Amino acid sequence: RKMGVRQLTALCKRCSVPERESLEPGTKLLIDGSGLMHFIVRGEKHELGCDYAAVEEAVARYVRDLRAAGYGVCVYVDGDGRRLKEASRLLRLQQRREQWAVFREWVSREREPGETPSTEFPLPPLLSRCVRAELLRQAVEVIDCEEEADQELALASARGEGVVVGEDSDFLVFKSSRYVSLEELDRLARGHSVVVWTRHRAALALAIDEETLVELAIILGNDYTSRLDLRRGRNNADAVLRWLREEEPGFRLDNEHPEVAFSRALYNLDPLDDFPLDAHLDIEALDGSPSPFPEEEEDDDAWKPALRAA
Repeated sequence: RKMGVRQLTALCKRCSVPERESLEPGTKLLIDGSGLMHFIVRGEKHELGCDYAAVEEAVARYVRDLRAAGYGVCVYVDGDGRRLKEASRLLRLQQRREQWAVFREWVSREREPGETPSTEFPLPPLLSRCVRAELLRQAVEVIDCEEEADQELALASARGEGVVVGEDSDFLVFKSSRYVSLEELDRLARGHSVVVWTRHRAALALAIDEETLVELAIILGNDYTSRLDLRRGRNNADAVLRWLREEEPGFRLDNEHPEVAFSRALYNLDPLDDFPLDAHLDIEALDGSPSPFPEEEEDDDAWKPALRAA
């Protein structure tokens, strides 16, 4: 699962990686809930569904170990609101429908002993609820965002409230925030030093200024701009970087596309209220996945308070 700016993480790592450092005792880890959920089941294809008990134990173990290492733990959860993301969400919906169709074909046919699927199946329907319930059982502070959690996480870090822990290269570009990849979660849980990225450090690694890093991210393509043709024929990230660094220093995109202006405001932690909210799209209800609840309960929200209190 790759989120955020296409090829940016690999590009930064190829150029330079900051020295590992130890976080101060008492540092609050501001964890991206969506990233954590995917991290917990990394490498699984879900051909047999999901061992939810194992997921619960993994969540509980990480929380216990992070606290034992001296860190506070707070998890931010995406809300339903989205801006300028209709195209990417429709693409995601189509991908999910295709995944569920392949999964149904897999479970309905005879297979050779030991045969494994060639593709990754959809995430189990109860996974997000399972992770949330275990976080609450461990008395973890869970922040429910109205929209995507990314900017809220970056804003909290920029205010000095903690360090973002996630799996999204957008965090390399957010202004004034500190970011640790979920790849380092096991090192954090053992109290070891980790690589802490900031926008300034990412720009230094690429030998450009921070403003150019923002333009680079937009041109490479994030969840908003990847469908736009902004690379001008340059097929790889190294070529785009060379162009901005050597041929067009100081280059800035115009705001012809609202996705460009939105991305710049997002990364600079500016208010996003001037950009309209997308129409609501309930992917889980439309992607062909089986309901995790009996039909008579599908329209009944009575289970939700109990889950939140679990």
